[in-house]
Amino acid sequence: MDTFMDQISGRNKAQEIIRANGEAESEQMAVMKVQVREYQDCLDRMKGVAEELTGLQEQIKALPDVQAGFNEEAVTELKAQMEQITRSNEEQLGKLSQELMDNLGSGDDFHKECVRIYRNVQAVVLEESEKSERKIEENTEAIERKVGGVKAIAIVSLIFSIIAAAAPFVIHYFL
Repeated sequence: MDTFMDQISGRNKAQEIIRANGEAESEQMAVMKVQVREYQDCLDRMKGVAEELTGLQEQIKALPDVQAGFNEEAVTELKAQMEQITRSNEEQLGKLSQELMDNLGSGDDFHKECVRIYRNVQAVVLEESEKSERKIEENTEAIERKVGGVKAIAIVSLIFSIIAAAAPFVIHYFL
């Protein structure tokens, strides 16, 4: 009879252990779901930053079409805006990376991975900014050459206009 009771009590303990393990696994799964949601939120924010950068690149590509009213102040202002946007994006990426690391804890592997991703994104942003700046400078130089040619033609036209307007007076004066 004692062995029978021991077997029944052993089954109850095993069932309690199995039940406790199931509960622990479900709690761990809930925590992982929360982390996945946080990861998704961070990725959505990063996508938003990427879309903003894409929009800026499209605006930069459209710049060569705008030639009227060109001056050095506009180029300087545009460069300043580009630098400000680059700094803002770097700050946003830094904040997102920091939030992601804060939400996920301080795991060394995860931290290293986040830092690697952040550095990669930062390198891409800097590279794209440099490319955009080079394109702006090339377009600026091309527009400056065109404006210089127009200025030369305008000056020559002005000189000929003055000569043509003054010619009757000069001829009358000398004759």
